[in-house]
Amino acid sequence: MIYPTRETLTREELKQLGVKKDDNVGAERTGEFRPPKAGEWFLSGAIVGAYRAPNDLPTAYYIARLVRT
Repeated sequence: MIYPTRETLTREELKQLGVKKDDNVGAERTGEFRPPKAGEWFLSGAIVGAYRAPNDLPTAYYIARLVRT
């Protein structure tokens, strides 16, 4: 399942994914469930979305990776 990103992606992230003008970006679960490290994407929320960890978080979440859709 692809989840929406709830934060703006950086130019570096867009470039790394090879995003073109009409592409969309979402996030998918990696299968890991652990506290995210600073800068990692994780899934959270009543309506699940992907967020970037601002710093190392103490609570475990499902880790996500960005994908071009």
